[in-house]
Amino acid sequence: MTQPATILLVEDDIIDQAVIRRAVEKELPEFQWATADSLHSARAYLASHPVDLAVVDLSLGDGYGGDLLSDSFDTPMIILTGTGDEEHAVSVMRDGAFDYVVKDICLEYLKRLPGTITAAIASHQRRKAEMAQREEMSHFVSTAAHDLRSPLAAVQLCLEIAAEQLREDPAEAEQVLTRGRKTVGKMADFLSRLLAYCGLSEGDLSREPVALNEIVAEVLEELVPFEGRRLSLGVGPLPTVQGDPIRLREVFQNLLENALKFTPERDANISVYSEDLGNEWEISVKDNGPGIDPEIVKDVFRPMVRRNSEHAPAGYGLGLAVCKRVVELHHGTIDLESILGEGTTFRIRLPKNS
Repeated sequence: MTQPATILLVEDDIIDQAVIRRAVEKELPEFQWATADSLHSARAYLASHPVDLAVVDLSLGDGYGGDLLSDSFDTPMIILTGTGDEEHAVSVMRDGAFDYVVKDICLEYLKRLPGTITAAIASHQRRKAEMAQREEMSHFVSTAAHDLRSPLAAVQLCLEIAAEQLREDPAEAEQVLTRGRKTVGKMADFLSRLLAYCGLSEGDLSREPVALNEIVAEVLEELVPFEGRRLSLGVGPLPTVQGDPIRLREVFQNLLENALKFTPERDANISVYSEDLGNEWEISVKDNGPGIDPEIVKDVFRPMVRRNSEHAPAGYGLGLAVCKRVVELHHGTIDLESILGEGTTFRIRLPKNS
């Protein structure tokens, strides 16, 4: 559940505090409030608490409210003032204020303030999301470049060795070339997965009824039986959802393949079941594998994150990232619960009306 946004009101007049809060809460009851009655207390609060927006009176008893704009707080600010001084307005906007609101005698500013607050918080959240996306993409590109560099070097070495041995020992040269072909095949598979992940967008999805029992049955028919293993499979009644059958199949392909892959040392016990949560369906894929290390659970859905743990999915680091992306494009969520030595449960939630 999303936490409500927190607004810090920096105002040294108790009556103004009450009037502003009452007016804004009438329009925006979902927000949480904190108050500070001085520049000093505002700085202390911002330094120790996460705040989504600060509404700051320009003239405070112990200083100039606009000084908060020059402090290193990653918090959008709306500046309030009792005078419509254009010079002050230009100054605070230049210093980074989201907006400048004049407290007029007729209290008309109270009608404008809720909309300004909503716009400021939305703008700040978009900026944070864009920064997180840029950071993720930077990591993604860096890791992809590293993963391509290593097999390219291996292919180059194979070709050099094969060229040297071609005349002296053609059979040995053929073995070297075979290893090179396998490496190229792995690179092609990696690039295919990489392009599939990068190309995912909502506009490319089809929308049609998808019977998940049929999808899961098709996937299991391809994956099992695994030779030399006993396998206990339980698939309960699953819903029919609106979505892209190819992409949703890819989600269950990844989850079930992981469930089978990471239970190699004992008989696998895998179950797929659903629960009606009212406005959405919850579909779970549960296994009795080794579980996932709690230290890396937070990263398992991130693309191409290296996981230095025996209790973690191996491979390219794209499978679960694709699952998350596909589910989110269907306006759903995916998370997991894992206990070392007992197993892992992935839970997908999909809206009934997507």
